[in-house]
Amino acid sequence: MSKVMSLNEAIGLIRDGDRVATSGICMSGVPEEIMAGIEKSFLETGKPRDLNMIFAAGQGCWDDIHAYQHMAHEGLVASAIGGHFGTCKSFGKLIEDNKIIGYNMPQGVIVDLFHEAVKGMPGHITKLGLKTFVDPRIEGGKLNARTTEDIVKVIEIDGEEYLMYKTPKIDVALIRGTSADAYGNISFEEEALPVDMRLIAMAAKACGGKVIVQVKYSCERLMTDKVVIPGIFVDAVVVSEEPEKNHRQTQLHFYDPSLSGRVFVAQDAIASLPLNAKKVISRRAAMELTRGAVINLGVGTPEGIANIAAEEGVSDLITMTSESGAVAGVPLGGKAFGSVQNAWAIVEQEVQFDFYDGGGLDVSYLGLAEADRVGNVNVSHFGTNVTGCGGFINISQTTQNLVYCGTFTAGAQNGNAYAAVAISVAALAGISGSASGGLGIAIPIAADIFLPMGINPEALHRIAVISSSALDSLPHNGFVNTCLQYTHTNHKEAYFDIFIVSVAVTIVETILVVILFSVMG
Repeated sequence: MSKVMSLNEAIGLIRDGDRVATSGICMSGVPEEIMAGIEKSFLETGKPRDLNMIFAAGQGCWDDIHAYQHMAHEGLVASAIGGHFGTCKSFGKLIEDNKIIGYNMPQGVIVDLFHEAVKGMPGHITKLGLKTFVDPRIEGGKLNARTTEDIVKVIEIDGEEYLMYKTPKIDVALIRGTSADAYGNISFEEEALPVDMRLIAMAAKACGGKVIVQVKYSCERLMTDKVVIPGIFVDAVVVSEEPEKNHRQTQLHFYDPSLSGRVFVAQDAIASLPLNAKKVISRRAAMELTRGAVINLGVGTPEGIANIAAEEGVSDLITMTSESGAVAGVPLGGKAFGSVQNAWAIVEQEVQFDFYDGGGLDVSYLGLAEADRVGNVNVSHFGTNVTGCGGFINISQTTQNLVYCGTFTAGAQNGNAYAAVAISVAALAGISGSASGGLGIAIPIAADIFLPMGINPEALHRIAVISSSALDSLPHNGFVNTCLQYTHTNHKEAYFDIFIVSVAVTIVETILVVILFSVMG
């Protein structure tokens, strides 16, 4: 009997209150059509509801319409255990607003918890996370006041401290593949990454749960060498009705064979970074590369190191890796983070973290939001935004050499960010004698620095536009000189009035707006 069924039939397998595990990183491996279908079902019927979600890597692409953004409805979700929430801010806001229970755990630890579920073990024992915010003596990974239960505890073995993370019972696995046959066998030939799809399926089956798989194609029978997930692990197959929309390799790629390892691309075809703060920092960080090093590149500014290495033609002299499972090649960034071109191999996420946890990395390049004078680093909370640690704890606690890449502006929070934008735009407008000139120079740089920190983009835009008029009317401004010429007057006679109206008043207005947005967010 075929396991292919309609989307609504598959969603009908999910019960209220189920613990649901989902696969993917960014949009690679994410069962987008199923998640959108769950949202539609909930909004129309109120079912399913009170789901308890768990996922390892961040799933989304920094917008409001994909992956976990579909789950961002009060009542649909009761709790979440996640590795990274930064890609799905609307979902993270449910946690910020105390609407659902929320935990942030290291990405690699969540992957290990899936493995512990496969083996029927009560928990995962590790030193990873000790003395960080996931240590129960600090915060225990709890993200809001509503979250009170400890799911991590400190234990002692032979006089040494360890953390034991409680294994969740997986009721439903939502994963995806490329093709499915009538027996439910699944292939991955057009997927960018295998991530944790097979592991999550096995965890759900070991817990007596259901496995629902989204695919692009169906056929009568897959050849044996194509099967990655055997049909015995699968309960339902949903064939995507809109694969170009809902079954993309990444948000930027519907299907690129180079991301599936089926072709190689010329190194000069890999995009160069525009000249901005990220590129400057990435180039300086790249100077720490050594021939033959096995490295990891984190999300954010460190992503640019891959592009710098490609620009300089040295990608083949180092082995870049990603927690997504990529080995060698050139990792992609942004909305394609986790995917890679020209890889030697792409392994499952579990295998990659085993390699990392065993000390396999020579050096890691990691992003940061804040750092204090003694070297404590914050990557998980940007202002009031719930972001999460991702693979940071696994990588930083098992790598001998670490290079942190950041702009050191996160500690400013909203107020200083707004002031920095106002001052820079006004100064550049004054120097160029043009409001549009100041905006054109400052806005792209400010966006690159401040938007990843969660600073309100609407507030930044308003402050930039207002401040651009503060100094653009200095004596050398072309419009000022034109006005004086047409009114048959000069600077000595008329500029004081111009200065008061168009410079002094605008400066006061800019200061008031900065203060207002700083107070109100």
